[in-house]
Amino acid sequence: MPSFFEELWASIFIPGTTPALLIATNVSFFLLQVTLIILLFAAYSIHFVIMNIICGGLWAGINWFAKEVEEFKQLEEAKKLRSGNDKGGSSTGAVDTLEDKKGI
Repeated sequence: MPSFFEELWASIFIPGTTPALLIATNVSFFLLQVTLIILLFAAYSIHFVIMNIICGGLWAGINWFAKEVEEFKQLEEAKKLRSGNDKGGSSTGAVDTLEDKKGI
């Protein structure tokens, strides 16, 4: 079984996100938040409050995006399975819209 760092290194060459990459990202953002909080109490500067808010927003945005990508992959796989079961599916050749992919 490969170690965490081997998985992290291998994830660089794999398109998309991997669990090791998401763990490393979350740990990095957590440590950045801790550092900014320590600097805030050490320096009493409003700049560290603002940087902490920006860091938290970016952290939440990255996790949200990774979740959305994973949901999109699952929808695509389900759609492929459905179309494989239909034996032919739609023959119009039309481009699917985002509503079709989200199931809206």
